[in-house]
Amino acid sequence: MENSTSTESEPVETNKISFEAYHKPGIGAGKYTLQANLDFSIASSTSINENFQANTLEFEVSGPRFILSPSEVHAVFPPRDSLGEFDNVLPHIEINRSTLPWERPAGKEGSPWLCLILLQDDELNDKEKVEIQTMDWAAKDTGLRDLLGLQPEISDDPDDEKKPFPPVKVIKILNDFLEDILPTAEDLNWLTHVRVGHDQHGEKFERAILVCNRMPRAGSKAEVHLISLEDRFGSNGFDFDKGKENDKTLLLSLLSWQFTCPDTDEFKVSDKAMDRLPEVLKAVVQTNFPTVEDKDMLYRGKETFKNVLNEKGIVTLDKSDDDNKKLSQLLSACHIQTETFKGLMDALNIGWFSIQPEKDNHPLFQAGSIPMAHGLRNSREKTASWYRGPFVTSQNLSNGFSLDLPARNADQLLLYENASNMLDTSYAAAWELGRLLAIGQPRISQQIAQWKTSHAREAGLARQNLTFGHIPFTDAAFVHEKDGQLDQNLQNYFEDLSLLKSVPFHYLVPHEKLLPHESLRFFHLDEHWVEALLDGAFSIGRTTKLDVKREEKGTGPQENDRPAMTGILLRSDLVSGWPSLMVEGYKGDENEIKKEDKLTIKRFERLGPNVLLVLFEGVLSQLTIHLPAESLHFGFSRPMHDDEAYFKELKSLEDGSEIMDANDKNVTKGIIWRPKENNSLRVFDTKAFVDSINEVSISHSGQLAVELLEGVPRLLVKVKEVE
Repeated sequence: MENSTSTESEPVETNKISFEAYHKPGIGAGKYTLQANLDFSIASSTSINENFQANTLEFEVSGPRFILSPSEVHAVFPPRDSLGEFDNVLPHIEINRSTLPWERPAGKEGSPWLCLILLQDDELNDKEKVEIQTMDWAAKDTGLRDLLGLQPEISDDPDDEKKPFPPVKVIKILNDFLEDILPTAEDLNWLTHVRVGHDQHGEKFERAILVCNRMPRAGSKAEVHLISLEDRFGSNGFDFDKGKENDKTLLLSLLSWQFTCPDTDEFKVSDKAMDRLPEVLKAVVQTNFPTVEDKDMLYRGKETFKNVLNEKGIVTLDKSDDDNKKLSQLLSACHIQTETFKGLMDALNIGWFSIQPEKDNHPLFQAGSIPMAHGLRNSREKTASWYRGPFVTSQNLSNGFSLDLPARNADQLLLYENASNMLDTSYAAAWELGRLLAIGQPRISQQIAQWKTSHAREAGLARQNLTFGHIPFTDAAFVHEKDGQLDQNLQNYFEDLSLLKSVPFHYLVPHEKLLPHESLRFFHLDEHWVEALLDGAFSIGRTTKLDVKREEKGTGPQENDRPAMTGILLRSDLVSGWPSLMVEGYKGDENEIKKEDKLTIKRFERLGPNVLLVLFEGVLSQLTIHLPAESLHFGFSRPMHDDEAYFKELKSLEDGSEIMDANDKNVTKGIIWRPKENNSLRVFDTKAFVDSINEVSISHSGQLAVELLEGVPRLLVKVKEVE
């Protein structure tokens, strides 16, 4: 991955992370006694030997126990409430505090006290097997703490007795079922590790990762729970007697989230799918799927699609090496992925920020303008006028003319479009918006007026001194220094406004068709629109022709030199589902990405739950969208045939590259289920899998994490200017 912008004085590598086995705190949660003893002796003829009274200090270390703050959680995977093909992944959670899993004992020395368990929807609906309810955890005898035999801690009591802690979520699970799905104490060590690296801003992070030992089932909703196992393990394993109610066991759930796996795979031989194939195979497929109808045909189920490929003679289902390779390439390329990261990227509608109407192909439509209702100032009549926000499809649109600024009012910036006989209100609306935004902040508008007043007084004093130099008109009580610039507060305000901060969304995107669902739109920033916006904000205190004349000679914020800017708007579940989404822009040669061509990001902000705005300083020629290295998840590769097992391509622990055998094929290792004779529960036998690997020496959980990593796709878009 490319390096991201760093905020440190020296560049850091944000594309590398390390995996460590654990990060244990210096001292865990619990009660401690500190005792200081002083022995005093002097060697002399008269022996002196005194023991002073020991000084004892009792203290207590506390931390999250029954309630986990949302701020402790960085991310979960699969994303909360997502729909996707997650049946080959092991869910995980990232915890911001890297020591948290080791701050309490699970009962066996060294084992983390937190783990993940996964429950399918049919299991959740079976009350004989699983029950979820709330419970008071601090009540004497009947509370969860006493039922589990845990010792009271100082943090168990609320600061205000009138505001008790809320009840906690508990799960009652059938003992036999829990024994089948619960990790062992040894598994807990293998399934918990620490990631260390730098994020996209160059800030160092260190997070604890907990991996679930169970894979979800296709065609089902799954619910993952972060479970407390404090003091639940003894010398003989998990203690089912603690918290036992009849034939069920109580577990404390600190956090939970849900996601859904679709029932069947879907395949389509689209143009985009064929572009992923090798040229020889692509030509064969194009011959067999020549029409638009063939390419739009949706095939439900892997076996259905394989039979179609067999009938057309593209592959033969005899499991030969050549056919297996072709089949694997076709299944991967034509597979329609739902709300996985790759699936959403593949489904993005990519283009420039404009509407292409079916009938009227007016140039202003292509530029990003739309007709909107326009109420006339001097009558109750309404007409239709053109409007566009600051996002345009070509930087040449602003060439050849300039705005008459400073303006006394918005009407001075109305333009007339001859071809359609309609007004263009774009710059007038920007000017009026800037004025309204400044007026809406009394402190800002007052500072602008004071700054202008003091400048006017300074100009008047200069004129008086030319005529009446012998009279001392000097006034040192000006708001600013002579020839001074705007104070820092105002400078920051206008800088933010030039980056469109505080501009309402409907001014940026006046119609939904400009930014449909699951779309990526490129744009140039219209410098005239920004100038009009800034001039409107700076118009506070500009009431007379003399005020305008005075400002024409001055240097207002609209006259500052600003480099060309481009950007993107992304409206997709990628934004809401993956908070750590990274976007990078490059200038120069569209056929090659160079680190030195990376553009500076001036604004990176989520305008809504699923809308992202990114502004680049410079002209964008290539764009990449991907996840940072720390967002990698864990899982196995799907088999090509139903009678085969999930498998994993083994990696070198030195550089993460895949290990190849003498025939230049990937060295793989099949998943091992627990229990081996029943894989319907889809429980991953961590220890047995580690023991089965002979090609790599795995000694701790960080190394196992490297082997279980699944790659993250990257979207690369080459930006072509509108002709």
